[in-house]
Amino acid sequence: MRMSTLGVCYMVRDEADLLDRSISSLVGFPHRTYVLDTGSKDASPEVARSHGAVVRHFSWNGRFDQARNASIAGTCEDWLLIMDADDVFPPGEFARLGTLLCSITSHATLRYHFDPEQGPIQASRLLRRDLRPCFDGGIHENLGSWLAGLPDLLKSPVHLDVNLIHCPDPRSRPEKLARNLPLLLREWEEHQDDPPPRRRFFLAAELAMTLHHSGDTRSALQLSGTELKTLGGNGPERLRLLYIHLWLLWQAGDLSSAKAVVEREQEPLSSTVVGPLLLGLNALHCGCFGDAADRLTEFRKQLEQAPAEFPLPLAHTGTALLRLLGYTLMMAGDPRTASHVFLEAERLEPGNPENRLRAEIALSMLPT
Repeated sequence: MRMSTLGVCYMVRDEADLLDRSISSLVGFPHRTYVLDTGSKDASPEVARSHGAVVRHFSWNGRFDQARNASIAGTCEDWLLIMDADDVFPPGEFARLGTLLCSITSHATLRYHFDPEQGPIQASRLLRRDLRPCFDGGIHENLGSWLAGLPDLLKSPVHLDVNLIHCPDPRSRPEKLARNLPLLLREWEEHQDDPPPRRRFFLAAELAMTLHHSGDTRSALQLSGTELKTLGGNGPERLRLLYIHLWLLWQAGDLSSAKAVVEREQEPLSSTVVGPLLLGLNALHCGCFGDAADRLTEFRKQLEQAPAEFPLPLAHTGTALLRLLGYTLMMAGDPRTASHVFLEAERLEPGNPENRLRAEIALSMLPT
C-alpha cells in the first residue's frame, strides 16, 4: 500500500520566531511544508526556507479566505494540514498523526487547544486535497460552505485524538485585535444586508466577540442583542449569535437578562443542544437548584460531545458556565462536586485565585 503524502500549509506575516518553533515541531513523518508569506518585513521567508519549505508570496488584500486558499493552491499531496505560525505539535503528536493518515476516508479534525482559558475543541485541520477544500470569510476564514457542499457520505469528519497546541505570542494580541476590528467593521458595513441573513448573523457574531475582546463589551451586547431582535429564523448561524449573546451576558454578570433572553428564545432553543440550558436557567430562577444543576451538567456534556463544526463549541463558554454550575451545585447542597467544578475552572484559568477560593468555600460547607 502506498504511503499517504502530506502537505503542511502555512499563511504567515512577520512571525519568524513563531514559525521556526512551529515547523520544528513537525517531526516523525515525511511531509512537504508550504509557506505563503503575505508581506513580512521580518525574516519569516528565510526561516521557512531554512526548514526546506516551499515559499510563495501573496499581496495582502485584507481577505483571509483568499490568502488561505492561495496557501493550499498548487499543492500535490494527498492530504493538506492547515497550520498557523503559532500552532505547535507536542512531542510525538505529529508522528502519531502520520500513522493515522491511512485510516481516514474523509476530512479530519484534531484536538485543538486554542486558549489556556478554554477547553480544547475538535478543529477541521486535515483536508483531503482531492475534495477541493475552499475557505470562505474575509476574516476568520472557515470551511462552512465547503463542508455543506460535500456528499452526505463525506460530511462527517473523522475525529482524531491528536493534540495541536495554539501558542500565540501574548504581545501580539492587541495588535491582532486592532487589525481585525476594522476589517470586521468594513465587512459588516459591506455585507450586513446581503441575502441570506445567515451571513449577517455570522458577521454579527464575529464582530461582537472582537468588540468584547477589545474591551467594549457594552457595544458587543448592544450589537448581538439588536441583531437577535431584528432577524428571525432558527438557523445555526443565528443560534451561534444567540449563544454568544448569552455568553456575553454571563461575562457581564447579568444573569437575569440572560434568563429573559432564554425565555424569549424558547422556540429555537428548546429543540437544540441548548435546550438543557433553557430548562436549567428556568429551574434556577424558580429556586429548583437540584434540577438546575442536573440541566446545566447535561448542557455542558452535550457541548463537550458536539461535532467540530457545531455552531456552539464548548470553547466559547470559557469559565463562565463552570462558575454558574458550581454556584448552582452549592445551592443544591452538593458542595463537594461544586468544589471539583471550581477547580476545573482554575485549570482553565490559571493565575486567577478566585476559582480556588470558590473551591475552598464550597468545601467549607461540608459537614465536619
